[in-house]
Amino acid sequence: MTKIPNRTIVKTVVGILLALLTGEAVSRRVFSFKLAYDPTLEVFVFAPGESVRYRLEGDGISKWSAHGVRGNGLPADGAPDSIIVLGDSFTESVQVSDEEVYTTLLEAKLHENGIRNPVLNLGKSSCSLPDYIGLADRHRALFRPAWTVVQVQESDFTTDAWNPSK
Repeated sequence: MTKIPNRTIVKTVVGILLALLTGEAVSRRVFSFKLAYDPTLEVFVFAPGESVRYRLEGDGISKWSAHGVRGNGLPADGAPDSIIVLGDSFTESVQVSDEEVYTTLLEAKLHENGIRNPVLNLGKSSCSLPDYIGLADRHRALFRPAWTVVQVQESDFTTDAWNPSK
């Protein structure tokens, strides 16, 4: 059996540690976020009050409030007559900043036309129809929406809806 010199072991360990530290630093520049468990919805959401940075398929910085609502937060009165928007990563849109996401643009257009309903972005990556149905009663109780908009795509009715790993 060949003995490996201690110097080689030390160099290897130091090299691995430097590679891990470099990987950590690079990944924080590409994406960073904190998750929190929401006991009301019984799911993990982006931590309220935290910013999410995502630079893989775009360059977005987003803020999140209670119950996984994207943006500056719920109106003071809890959002009666709100319009909640459900959907997967297309609605969540961490690739773009808050002012560019379609729910923010929708709310601005509605306000221009005298419609003051708050638009609440509840998009969450990897969600599909069974998720929206399963959370419907909780969303209704929390947000008391006047309208609910669900953004769907073909896979929501096929592969995503029947995938037990999601």
